Amino acid sequence: MEECFPKTNLRSIPVRIRLEIYQDVISLRNKGLNTTEIKNEIFKEHGVFIRTNTLYRWITNRSKACNQQRIFIPKPSRELSYLIGVFLGDGSIKIEASNYKYCFTLQVKDKEFAEKFSSYLSKILNKSPPYPVSKVNDFTRGKRVRFYVRVSNRMLYEFLSSPIEKLLMYAIFPTEFLRGIFDSDGFTSISAKNYFSVGVGVCGVDLELINFIKLILYKHFRINSTISKSMKKGDHVIIWGKEYTANKDVFVLSINNYDDVKNFCNFIGFSIDRKQEKLKEAIFIKDNFKEERALKIWKSLYFKQGREWVKIKKDSGASPELSSR
Repeated sequence: MEECFPKTNLRSIPVRIRLEIYQDVISLRNKGLNTTEIKNEIFKEHGVFIRTNTLYRWITNRSKACNQQRIFIPKPSRELSYLIGVFLGDGSIKIEASNYKYCFTLQVKDKEFAEKFSSYLSKILNKSPPYPVSKVNDFTRGKRVRFYVRVSNRMLYEFLSSPIEKLLMYAIFPTEFLRGIFDSDGFTSISAKNYFSVGVGVCGVDLELINFIKLILYKHFRINSTISKSMKKGDHVIIWGKEYTANKDVFVLSINNYDDVKNFCNFIGFSIDRKQEKLKEAIFIKDNFKEERALKIWKSLYFKQGREWVKIKKDSGASPELSSR
């Protein structure tokens, strides 16, 4: 009988469809159909031939369609909105050729960012305790410590491989989606030369995504922003002392109006303590001190390292300038 059917490798079928086939098999068995009848019904419905030994293992509960893999069924949620934002920023997916693992990985410099990602990912995949956060030395751009989370799940991989339009349909919680994006590729833009100004921005190479972020910011939070091209394809840039050539145009979305910056801080913000603390302190200083004093206080708290303001570590704790207020 099996020779009448074309041979099909179940592993080549997307996990979501394989799961549907498995559920149909169990349903047909519960209705009293025998193995031959089940195979015929599955072939008519799905165009897929199930081998007798596979079918037997399924209906006797000796194995399942997805083995030990955690089932991922896309459902809009705050966690998934954040996860999609992170994926469109710092996250990456790949198939490991050596063992055919379908991996989703995040590698970042902020431990709390990795922990937040792990927590949300674990909720989506119904795992307890959360996925571990590991530490690794990264020598690609100088010697840096990085934190990473990795999960192997083909269903999640296939979902994230979808066109961006489909992913955005599931990112229906704007606060979490934007926070995931800004945690990944966002930054504070603070000027402390002749005057003190506070801004927020996010960069990326996908102009369609950048325009979508601009739309969501205004539609849900009435936050205005502007988009500009910060780098052209072929431009040279120095990162951590090493020269790189841009292989794509790079765009920056900027939030510069001060009221919009405060709204961003209050209603969206960063999950990363380092970024959120910097933004809150800059807003506090601008709100409570005049220009000259604001510049002085800021430079007592932060120093410029390249293009970034870095917190000065002090044993005494809070700045006397701030604690006196």
